Amino acid sequence: MSRDGHNVDFLRFKRKRWSVVHPQGASYRHGMRKSIKRRKESQSPSWACLRLAFLIIIPLTVVTAMFTLWGGFGRTARGDRKGNIDNVERILFHRFPNENTNNGNNLFGWASTLGLAELHGMKPCFSMMGVGENLHNSFELDGGECQEMEGWFERLQNRWFPRADRSQAEAGYATHQQFYIPSSANRFTVTGYLQSFKYFPKDMAERIRFKGEIETRNSALVQSIAKGRVTVGVHIRHSFEGDGQTVYLRFPPNEYFEGVLDYFREKHGQGNVVFIVAGDDSEYLRNAPWINGQEDVLAIPHEPSRTPIDDLASLAACDNMVITVGTFGWWAAFLGDLRNKFQGDIIYYSDMFNMEVSPNRGNVIGADHFPPHWISMDGRGLIF
Repeated sequence: MSRDGHNVDFLRFKRKRWSVVHPQGASYRHGMRKSIKRRKESQSPSWACLRLAFLIIIPLTVVTAMFTLWGGFGRTARGDRKGNIDNVERILFHRFPNENTNNGNNLFGWASTLGLAELHGMKPCFSMMGVGENLHNSFELDGGECQEMEGWFERLQNRWFPRADRSQAEAGYATHQQFYIPSSANRFTVTGYLQSFKYFPKDMAERIRFKGEIETRNSALVQSIAKGRVTVGVHIRHSFEGDGQTVYLRFPPNEYFEGVLDYFREKHGQGNVVFIVAGDDSEYLRNAPWINGQEDVLAIPHEPSRTPIDDLASLAACDNMVITVGTFGWWAAFLGDLRNKFQGDIIYYSDMFNMEVSPNRGNVIGADHFPPHWISMDGRGLIF
């Protein structure tokens, strides 16, 4: 239709924008507005800057962070900011492969860190965390404690971006190896259990002793049992048996203990020796045939007031020591050896490590784990 020569729809469009009825209705008109708005925003300076950030700045930031983690910036193993290595205190950190450690593990970590730090002219920095806090509660320790711990950034570097000039992991948990720490390394991290006496400093007897009250009460207990006889401490770690997991340690058979009893009775004479037994399985201590009915074998009873450290101190106060399995018994023997100036006999179970399972295969060397003057006895009670 037309009016005065003009199209009616055209006149309506000029008076009221988009008044022409479209088949898609209002949704079409709304979509057109959004399309026009996006086109204008894409041409604005703010949108261009945002695209620049995504395309250039963010990738550059990621690359810089990776470069920093790898050690491209900072003072890692480079001395102070002027390059003077002598002006910077060199620190050796120790880290366990996991945090599931016990007192025996922590004692190995502490002593080995001391020895490695002295060997390389560094300050030892052993982290007393978790169970390891018991070390300072129970022992007078000379060395290893420091306020400057390995930070989260260094842990991140050493875990995900390891480099030989700032960290190294042990090859086997009960072996001795050479750690190559560059002279330019001011902060170096050693990871592992380090269960070898060969790492220790030579003056260990002056480096560790029990707290006074722990030493006093447990020495008194041993003397009250001894009554003038030669004492033999026997440590029992038996609770790991039957845990449903692959057993990497073998608990000795009864023949081993019978061989131990015969050895000391023959050496010191029947009636001149007493065996003091401490362990983690009270049921085993009550029922073991080599304990029951033996007048010269006494198991220390489990009491609420006694702690594992008390057992450790009691065993270390004995003249001689017998080990079954585990690092707890090892340290009871070693601390007793230091106390007795290596005059007593230390007997360990020769088949303690199950070398058929992966945790031990290639990771254990007996000559690195057991001192050479300790006596090896097999499951038949034979010494070799």
